Amino acid sequence: MSLVTVNIGDNDIEEGCFRPAAIDHACVENGLAAIRANIPVIIAALRTAAGAGVPIVGITDYDQFLAYWLRGPSGRRVARASVRVIARLNQVVDTLYRQAGVHVADAGPEFGSTDLTHPTPLAGHGRVPRGVATMCRLTWACGKRLDDHPNDTGYAVLATVIERVTGRLRLPS
Repeated sequence: MSLVTVNIGDNDIEEGCFRPAAIDHACVENGLAAIRANIPVIIAALRTAAGAGVPIVGITDYDQFLAYWLRGPSGRRVARASVRVIARLNQVVDTLYRQAGVHVADAGPEFGSTDLTHPTPLAGHGRVPRGVATMCRLTWACGKRLDDHPNDTGYAVLATVIERVTGRLRLPS
């Protein structure tokens, strides 16, 4: 049996709206408007291409902007504020996916996207919030430039999140 996975919408707010020193909230609002307009069209096209019987699993976003925590006081402010913005993004995307009959795989908890409380050691940085350490462990976000893509370990975590959803769907092997 076939399966389609999608992770769409996050670039509409992530590219250009987040800087190490601030979040452009007007940009975020414009991005959310674009997401509301685009996701239903994209999912409809995917549904047509895949066929009615093929499950689609949409992945919600993890908060790679927690990596800004490592860039000093202004970065920590952005990291804290990003938690609310990414939660809002995920709420919008989750709603749109569900309205379109797409199953949702929530990546955020596995990537520690909201955990800014539990101090955890991070090599070269001392103790940082668990979410920051997890983001650094599972993505390339803590390098010289913010690269939000998962590393091999992060992709394995995403696969596990998707498998949990597909397991509930009782897909044939």
